[in-house]
Amino acid sequence: MTKKLNNFYIFLFLTLVVVAVLVVFTFRSIFEAVSVSYEIDNVVADTELKIDRVVLNKAYSTFFEREIEELNIKSEPVIISDEVPEENK
Repeated sequence: MTKKLNNFYIFLFLTLVVVAVLVVFTFRSIFEAVSVSYEIDNVVADTELKIDRVVLNKAYSTFFEREIEELNIKSEPVIISDEVPEENK
């Protein structure tokens, strides 16, 4: 019985060591990713924003000053019946 118990504890210990190593590497990669994203955010925030006003005004005028065409929808009454119209016979 003690031999089986000893094998169980050895297996449990090895399993816990493997899981602990996986957890350490996982958290290390997560915190490294957060650190890199923070550095990228600072680099982007420090750069100067350049807007090409000519292209922006052209896009604005193209969208808001376009001519809107109206749809002329002429609706005819729809008759629902089981009879086939004479013109289709």
